[in-house]
Amino acid sequence: MYIKKASKYVKKKLIEQKKAERNVVLQKAQNDRATAMQAIEELNASSAQVSAMLKERQAARAAAAAAAAAAAAQSSGGQGASDNWVQGTGQLGWPVSGEITSPYGYRVHPIWGTTIISFSDLSNNLDTFIST
Repeated sequence: MYIKKASKYVKKKLIEQKKAERNVVLQKAQNDRATAMQAIEELNASSAQVSAMLKERQAARAAAAAAAAAAAAQSSGGQGASDNWVQGTGQLGWPVSGEITSPYGYRVHPIWGTTIISFSDLSNNLDTFIST
């Protein structure tokens, strides 16, 4: 009988020890979660600040480009190639303003209306009409 009581006592102590270990693990997990949530909130706040800064810089660049275009248009009298340049897009502007009269590439024969295919007749330029 003494052995049974001792065995019950040992089992009870083991259960209490396991509960204590489980509570420690649970407390650590809750602390880790709270720390992670705080880090997420800080990252979201930083992300919002960066987004706001990028929007401000983009607006400033757009304003600067508009001011430069206005200054160029004013200096050239509002006509010429500077009207067609788009700053910061990676695209070249048109050298002149005018109607495209003949596109780049294959041409249509002016009399026969057929497509000119030979490489000697292939157009390697773009024709525009500019009124003077």
